[in-house]
This record gives sequence, structure tokens and C-alpha cells, in this order.
Amino acid sequence: MARQRGNRWQADVVVEGKRKRVSLLPRRKPRIMSVWSRRDLTPSETTKFGPFVDEQFERIWGEAKSIKSIRMNLGVIYQYIPRNTLLVNITDLRIDDMVTKMKRDGMANGTINRKLDNISKSLKRAKKLRLITQLPEIERLKEGAGRDRR
Repeated sequence: MARQRGNRWQADVVVEGKRKRVSLLPRRKPRIMSVWSRRDLTPSETTKFGPFVDEQFERIWGEAKSIKSIRMNLGVIYQYIPRNTLLVNITDLRIDDMVTKMKRDGMANGTINRKLDNISKSLKRAKKLRLITQLPEIERLKEGAGRDRR
């Protein structure tokens, strides 16, 4: 995970099973990811879901019109998948369990699908940054026809 340390950026990486730290000048934080790929390094498996989403929020949803509802959706998601859950531990089974609990708590299929969209978008960003190797398969639920608003 990338973080600022003083006037530099620092990232934890794992090389041959040993943790290393990469330190870069403050030009741009996203540059850390390209350094990982150039040096054939892999990010540490200690990246947690909540801090990752907080760190990447602007990059993932910066242009969205519904920032407030996205933040509310993430708050609900964190009730089912805690913020300190490792990204690599968000699996098909974990997501299926979350959907089951949401249905039990009375949420509509469309509401659950909005939460799944937020998780999916976050995990796609994590995969792009090579923090996870594969995406869990997220099945959307069937929704009603909706309303015609004329």
C-alpha cells in the first residue's frame, strides 16, 4: 500500500517472500505502481479493503455525480465486509454471504445490486494495480421493470 512519509511516498512490496519498502520522491503517488511493475515486484498482501477504497476513491469515482450515495453504499458494505478485510480475502463465497445477509435484512434486489456495483468497481481497480490476481465472480440479482417517468 502506498502512503506518504514525510515529503516522500513509500510502498510495501514482497520480493521472494521478504517484505521490502520502495521510497520515491513526491512527484506523483501513482508512480509507485509503475515502479512495482518495472522492478517485477508484487504489492504486499496486507492491503486492506477500507484503506484501499479511501486511498483510491477519487481515482475510482472522481467524476461521479452521486458521490454522496456511493459513500453511503460503502458504509453499508463495511457492515457486511469490514474495512480491515484483506483484499485477497474478498472471494466469491464472501460476496455470496454478504448478499444472503442483505436479503435476510430486507434489502431489495436493486439495492443489493448497487452495493455489488461499488464492490466490483473497487476490486477492478485493485486488480488493475495488481493488488489481487483475480476478480471474484459477482452475480447481479434480477430487478423489477422499474418505472416509466414521463
